[in-house]
Amino acid sequence: MLKSMHTFLSLCLCLCCLLISSCREKTLQPPLKIGTNKWIGSETLYLAHNLQLFDPQTIRLIEMPSATTVARALRSESLDVAALTLDEALTLMQFVPDLCIILVMDRSVGADALLAKPGIQTLAALKSKRIGVENSAVGAILLDAALRAGNLRIGDVKLVPAAVNLHEQYYLSDKVDALVTFEPYKSRLLAAGAQNLFDSRDTPGLIMDVLITRASVVQQRETELKALIEAHFKALNHVYRHQMEAMDIIASYLGVGRDDVGRLAKGITIPGLADNRRLLLGKPPGLKDGVDKLIGMMQERQLLFMKIKSDNILNGQLLPYE
Repeated sequence: MLKSMHTFLSLCLCLCCLLISSCREKTLQPPLKIGTNKWIGSETLYLAHNLQLFDPQTIRLIEMPSATTVARALRSESLDVAALTLDEALTLMQFVPDLCIILVMDRSVGADALLAKPGIQTLAALKSKRIGVENSAVGAILLDAALRAGNLRIGDVKLVPAAVNLHEQYYLSDKVDALVTFEPYKSRLLAAGAQNLFDSRDTPGLIMDVLITRASVVQQRETELKALIEAHFKALNHVYRHQMEAMDIIASYLGVGRDDVGRLAKGITIPGLADNRRLLLGKPPGLKDGVDKLIGMMQERQLLFMKIKSDNILNGQLLPYE
């Protein structure tokens, strides 16, 4: 009898140890780390955090100083998920081939632009002028499209490398005659008298922000990824239903006024759930043609050094049901 009781107690103790160990492993699971830089199109995630639409113990947002920093952190696996432009995602896929797009966050419809000094009224008038442009695919894509529209070639202008934090300084100090820039610098320079010669409304579907992750993360952290994406759409619905409150929250994250949030938001569109399902889950996915076009353009301009296929890039399996 005593021996049976001892065996029973031993079994109970083992079961308790296993349960404690399992709970401890679950508790010690690191949070899903999402990297962004300060941009109006990413603010639905921070609004979701403010509204407590996801558990901060399982999902952590990390704001970084630049897209370059975000891309580098994802490549080194310091991040699990990143918000980047589509071209930045394609560039990163050369180093991390199992990356996939799990959400289209926004599309630029005027937020990116080629601005010029007041005396330059047309694209053709840019010939022999100094154009400041960031060393990025977005800058190259927008400039290439603008020059084509003005019947100019890259050799017809003088390129001036201009990091984004120097855009205002270069323009105001007359180091450039024109500048490829984006919000919020675009609005500031327009207020200073710059002319908008060309913007992303003229290049539909090429400039957008996407949420990307590795295929291994999709397999291992499906629950957290679904929770993150669902929170994004809930936050977007909150913007529609409680616009003033949402704009105040977003303004506090961006460090701008409420009116500035409305102005910045006019330069982008944010696809809803139905649009995302069409873009990522359609047969074929609606985004595939745009991705193929951008890949071809980037390869033609030598912005990609490896061949990339769009076949496994788009992944809509984490999207909620409509």
